[in-house]
Amino acid sequence: MNCWKTYVQSTDYNPVVNGPYKLTYGYAATANSPSAYIVDASPTILKNGWNLLTRTVLGQPRTLLVYSDNTPPSLQLNATMPTTINKADLDNGATFLIDAVLLDDSFGSRKFQQSIKLNDKSIVSNLNTRADGTQFVTLTFIVEDLARNKTIVKVDLNVTYTATLLKDIGRKNDPLFVSSSTLLGLIG
Repeated sequence: MNCWKTYVQSTDYNPVVNGPYKLTYGYAATANSPSAYIVDASPTILKNGWNLLTRTVLGQPRTLLVYSDNTPPSLQLNATMPTTINKADLDNGATFLIDAVLLDDSFGSRKFQQSIKLNDKSIVSNLNTRADGTQFVTLTFIVEDLARNKTIVKVDLNVTYTATLLKDIGRKNDPLFVSSSTLLGLIG
């Protein structure tokens, strides 16, 4: 006995942004019909979120779910990410790690990390001084979701001469380490 199964399947995750969408789907062969790959001739206007699109396939109504994402993502910085850097790191072009969570309606949340060289002028602003005399730089970069919706992110980093060097963040401070007399003599 041959069992023929009719199914309709969207071909892949098709990032849908603002504007019309042409539904693309395929179905398997049946006893009376070969497999087919269909692209709608007329575009469909989608609302943000889940959309139910019904088409007639082999004489039967079939409903497909299409998710439209036209909302840009947002970025939530990790609370442990440093917000103050040492001027030496800025001068030497050290690597700063953006540690965050990317939030989006389509996938929820995802870990986001991006390394930025602090001498990259396409991302890092010139050193600025506030009215109170404190200094800062602004990092400007773009994040995007799976549907290619983009958000411009700006992160201000305070700049001081006393902040821990980026290469030293996370290193263990061992107060039990006893310096040798030779080292103490050299340091003076």
